[in-house]
Amino acid sequence: MNEIVPNALHIFGIVVLLLASTLLLVFYFVYIYVKAKPSYFIKKYIIAHLLLLLWLVVLLLEYMVVNNAVRINFSYLKDAMMVFVGYNIFLFAYSYSYKRPMDQKLSVLWCSIPCIAFILLIASAIGGSSNQALKLRYIYGTLIIGYLLVGIVFFIYYNLKTEGLNRTKQSLYFIAAIGFDLLAHIVFYLGTLNVKHDIFILFMFLYLSGLIGVTIKYQMYDKIPFVLESVLNNANYGIIVINNKLEIVDLNKDFFKQYITIEAINKLEDMMNQFKSISDNKLSVDNILCAVKEVEQNQFTGELRINIEKRDLHLFYTVSSIFDERQQKIATMITFRDMTQMMHLQKGIIHKNDQLLKANKKLEEHMENMKELTVEKERNVLMTEINDTFGHSMTEIMALLEVCGLLLEQEERDEVVEIAIRETTSRARDALDEMRQAVSRYKKGVGLND
Repeated sequence: MNEIVPNALHIFGIVVLLLASTLLLVFYFVYIYVKAKPSYFIKKYIIAHLLLLLWLVVLLLEYMVVNNAVRINFSYLKDAMMVFVGYNIFLFAYSYSYKRPMDQKLSVLWCSIPCIAFILLIASAIGGSSNQALKLRYIYGTLIIGYLLVGIVFFIYYNLKTEGLNRTKQSLYFIAAIGFDLLAHIVFYLGTLNVKHDIFILFMFLYLSGLIGVTIKYQMYDKIPFVLESVLNNANYGIIVINNKLEIVDLNKDFFKQYITIEAINKLEDMMNQFKSISDNKLSVDNILCAVKEVEQNQFTGELRINIEKRDLHLFYTVSSIFDERQQKIATMITFRDMTQMMHLQKGIIHKNDQLLKANKKLEEHMENMKELTVEKERNVLMTEINDTFGHSMTEIMALLEVCGLLLEQEERDEVVEIAIRETTSRARDALDEMRQAVSRYKKGVGLND
């Protein structure tokens, strides 16, 4: 390696910058590791920056040692630290974009490129300063920085198309953060080509300082935007977030695609115009716009009825304001719930309830008829019993009276007449008692039935 040895002051400046960058990267790494919420994508990001931290440490040692042979060994060790940075950045870009880790087989396949670069690095180290070794160093250096560029392009392509405001901000943050990785790879690559790269070391320090400031201020490294996006996309009700300019900031498109065409819609008014074209009551759509403009503290709720393909649909909406820590309105959220099925169920319940009321009325009428029939039957039984008992007794009384009459005609003794009369009186009294008992039994029977 025929590098130009700079003067002592220049080396001191480079060492100070590298030492400061190392300390900043240590702080950044620890801060991200402690503060970031655990997630599959952040782990790869942390691993990549751990390797960068080790690379910076070895680069610092390379500048500090005087022995040329030791410096060469540090140079190859430094390159070894950089081999798998691009691979982890690519895994991070993949998992962040698809919201899931890369398949294990695919991960092993993509790992073959840095493995090839690592083999070339070992071959170059064995070859020493020969031309063949220098060519190998150029090849593996190109592979390593090329891999990183693939990961960066992949990340930018798949994440700048996101609709969510929070997710877009987080994507921009990570693109800016990967910019430091790119600077480090430029320093690495220029080192493999024996090209002077001290100015990029200064850029690394400045860039890392700004990155840490942004990280602490906005804390855009966690998975909260992921969760928000997941909530929006998986919610079975519609959510629209509108800023104070009535521009749509965020929404779950899958819900609204069922009713309207939402492509290229940026303003709430454009969306409401589409709802007007399918709504039975255009005034209810205007009420939503008025509520968004005027609602401050209280929520506003209403119903929006629309007709799609000859189907009447009922959407219930709620308009509520979003405030910052100073209680100033910064946005408005509208939630829509499709209550069509619920309305159909309610109508079905009302219909069934009417049927039950009618059936209950018929049952009451039937019970009343049964009651009247029962009373009539008991009355007939009573009359039959009175007729049988009282009639029989009266027959006996009549017979006894006839006997008394005959005795009087025959001028029988008074004792016989008296006996006949007493017998007749007794029979009449018994007949009266039997009639009273029959009536009493009837009354008790009626009381039990009631």
